[in-house]
Amino acid sequence: MIIHFLGGSTRPIHTLLARFQKEAYMSDDIDVLEITAGNLQSQDWMKQSARPLSTIDLDPDLLSSIVKDAEIFFNPSSRRFYMSTGHLYCKGYLLYGPPGTGKTSMCMALATHLDLKVVKINMDGMDDKDLQEAFNLDTDCANVTRRPQGTTNEYQSGHRDSWAPENSSFDLDIYGSGLGRQPQKPKTPKVVMLSGLLNIIDGVSAPTDRLLIMTANGPSSLDKALRRPGRVDRDFEIGYATKLTAEMTFKWVYGQDELRSYTLQAIDRMAKAFHDQFPAQSHITTAQMEDYCIALRDQPAEAVKRFVQWLHRIKPGEDGFTYDINDAEVDGPDSEVNVSDPYDAGLLDLVSEDYVVPPEEINQSSPEEEDEVPPPWLDIPLFAI
Repeated sequence: MIIHFLGGSTRPIHTLLARFQKEAYMSDDIDVLEITAGNLQSQDWMKQSARPLSTIDLDPDLLSSIVKDAEIFFNPSSRRFYMSTGHLYCKGYLLYGPPGTGKTSMCMALATHLDLKVVKINMDGMDDKDLQEAFNLDTDCANVTRRPQGTTNEYQSGHRDSWAPENSSFDLDIYGSGLGRQPQKPKTPKVVMLSGLLNIIDGVSAPTDRLLIMTANGPSSLDKALRRPGRVDRDFEIGYATKLTAEMTFKWVYGQDELRSYTLQAIDRMAKAFHDQFPAQSHITTAQMEDYCIALRDQPAEAVKRFVQWLHRIKPGEDGFTYDINDAEVDGPDSEVNVSDPYDAGLLDLVSEDYVVPPEEINQSSPEEEDEVPPPWLDIPLFAI
């Protein structure tokens, strides 16, 4: 391949080649290792679908801030920079917001973007010693998830981290309140205590060369000891969907579909209508938006038309998520939440040029085309329970 470039610098060529090299080595899957209390020495790696950053529907400025900061941290020069300033080479993030807003997806997208492995450590049934052993495994990464078990005073969870060959990134999901207080009546013989977790994060034997990402529904329910500088250096609110992020979801769901019937220009026009009618103040998560659009696959106009009806159905709580109301920020009267705005119905008017294959051509198939054998279906199982 020969590349010709007019200019006085070769930097654009090197940037282009570096991008080609990165995309060539990037896989469609992420390597995932799950470790449990009864299988601390597990080395059974699994494949999980990669999550491109393009599928993360966050405000562009917020997404850019998170990604750029992580890229700087994993830059080869960063370890030397931290050492020169007398700091340990480690950093902590806190992503907080209601369930379904994309916190875990953001972590997986970062792992995809930075080409990191992921280890899931299910902390249910572990004590401090087990957790320390899990972190000390000879792997390229580690990851933690916390799930609520019984009373809010128990800290029993799973843990998810990921790191590059010379760097590490931990992703810790935290739910509930009263984290780390001594449980009065533990339901299992083993419990990870707050003191044990803090010792692993930044104690004498704590691992360095890592980025710790904690995710939580309600930040105020977290113990202040977890949020002090050095453990959480930056926090990012991952909130409900907005007009902008709803339009982004609409575009990538309908625009990237190989079975789409409409041109990208037509989809962009319908996305504008969807943006206009989306509530100025919503309690709708990005997960709900994705499910709604995917349920109406290749029906973007119907997605716009049926949105108000769907909005009324979830308004009283149907199809909604449970959220710690004590941590919610009140933006205004409840009557102003999830109220749709008007839109120009003319944006949904379709002409022949708006279709990938005009309707008149679909109805004029030749006898040879009618005899064509349809492509084979995917060879995957169907489960019925």
